[in-house]
Parts: sequence; structure tokens; C-alpha cells
Amino acid sequence: MTVSFSLELLNAPAVVTQLEAMPDVLVEVQYRLCGFDGTRYGYRTGTAAFAVPEPDSFVAYETLSPEIVRGWAEAAAVDEIAAFEAEIEAELSQPAQEQKPLPWLKPGFANIGLTPAP
Repeated sequence: MTVSFSLELLNAPAVVTQLEAMPDVLVEVQYRLCGFDGTRYGYRTGTAAFAVPEPDSFVAYETLSPEIVRGWAEAAAVDEIAAFEAEIEAELSQPAQEQKPLPWLKPGFANIGLTPAP
């Protein structure tokens, strides 16, 4: 089984701060690592925290792109991502599970808390 992975940036608010003469420095973002084995998906959500940039390599917040931030997230959370990949691979290697109603429950009836009498 081969699992392919992709990292998505979540639409959660990014954490920014002002450092010295650098306004709106991106400090952290949330991401989701998705794994797909051809039939099933698994995912984990994490947070990538970024180191303080050097003033000469600072990228203005308004000019950030998903590609730039995704690259930073992959670099900043490399250990966490590796652990998530292992967890997802282990999860997807297990037999698929499904939910079924208990055999004595009747479809369309309010069966909550009811058990047949012995």
C-alpha cells in the first residue's frame, strides 16, 4: 500500500506580530496533512511555528502566497509531519470499519434506549 500525502493550509486566522521594523510577521499557521491510499483518506491537523526572520529576508505579509507559506510550514513542522505520516499510514493499513445498526433495531423507529425483552 502506497500512501500519497499533501499538506493543506487551513483557513484559520494566521498569527502575526510586529518585530522591530518588520510589521505583520507571520508567526504560525495551522495545516492539515492528508494521506490517500487510493481508496481511503486519513488526516491530522497541526500548527507550524516559524522562526523570526532576518530583516533582509523578510517577506511582507501582503505578498505571501500559499506556495511560500506551505514551504515554510513543511520546513518548520518536519518532525511533526513525519510523525503524522507514520500515524496515517498505520491507520490506513488497518481494515476498513463501518457503522451498522444493531440487528434488533428497526429502521425508521425511535429505538433510542430500547432493548428487546429477554
